[in-house]
Amino acid sequence: FFAGMLYLAMLVNLQTAAIGLLSWILYVLVYTPLKSRTPANTWVGAVAGALPALMGWTAMGRPLDMVAASLFLVLFLWQLPHFMAIAWLYREQYRKAGMRMITVVDPSGLRAGAQAVLAALVLIPVSLVPVVQPQATNVRLYFLWAMLLGAGLLATSVAFLIRRDQKRARLLLRVSIVYLPAL
Repeated sequence: FFAGMLYLAMLVNLQTAAIGLLSWILYVLVYTPLKSRTPANTWVGAVAGALPALMGWTAMGRPLDMVAASLFLVLFLWQLPHFMAIAWLYREQYRKAGMRMITVVDPSGLRAGAQAVLAALVLIPVSLVPVVQPQATNVRLYFLWAMLLGAGLLATSVAFLIRRDQKRARLLLRVSIVYLPAL
């Protein structure tokens, strides 16, 4: 940990090191202890999981601007449907381990499904932010592709909300795995 922080501070830049430190603190000191206390842990974990994208952004000397914010939000929002599917599939293991995941405190899965849908819905306009940037190229192609991918993630999230079962959770997990690298 210390060697990594020193490396980032000395050979990359202080901003990247600071974001890395924040990600580590959120993950190790906040998210991990929260897993046994509250289902809000997923939201904190999603922040910690999205911060490394900003590290890459600032490591390249780019300013924290609207595009950086949209990149962070895409990764943050994407994690919610992705993890809600995982939380459903492994809810029994989480329960046995004493983890207060949303599918443990709400075994119906209704809250997990609703959060997946809400995140997938908000993800669509957030993923389109790069289209309106002055330096954007191939905006029509990206717009259509982002809309198609977003609609697919939203549709599978809605299907999971309507019928919370293993089959739909696995489908949501697979679609979420395809979504991010495809975007």
